[in-house]
Amino acid sequence: MDPALGTIVEVPVGRGVVRFSGTTSFKPGKWVGIELYEQKGKNDGSVEGVSYFNCKKDYGVFVRASQIKATFGSELDNAPGPSTVRDYNSLICQFIELICTLSFSGPHLEPLAHPWGIREHPVWRGQIP
Repeated sequence: MDPALGTIVEVPVGRGVVRFSGTTSFKPGKWVGIELYEQKGKNDGSVEGVSYFNCKKDYGVFVRASQIKATFGSELDNAPGPSTVRDYNSLICQFIELICTLSFSGPHLEPLAHPWGIREHPVWRGQIP
């Protein structure tokens, strides 16, 4: 098993994310550098003054690929997708509508006049270029 960078893995000391894969100067052969979720490691991604990846102190560990017990997809699998972006745009439009209503309406002012109604704006309708 040769997991790609960003793969979530289970190793004997715990679960973490692959941050390095390759040869090192501290021992021959191929090594996998993992940033653990818990402080159960041995380093910060550096060994004997050579940095292979960066993480907090004692969150890094190097193992042989054969020591990886399981993989759980990629940390990128949880990245925001298009539906999340649309949800954010909807919230932004609601916020803008609220601010415009609060700022430009009242007993002395007319509601903010738009060349098109706020709900007719292309961003509001989900027609994002």
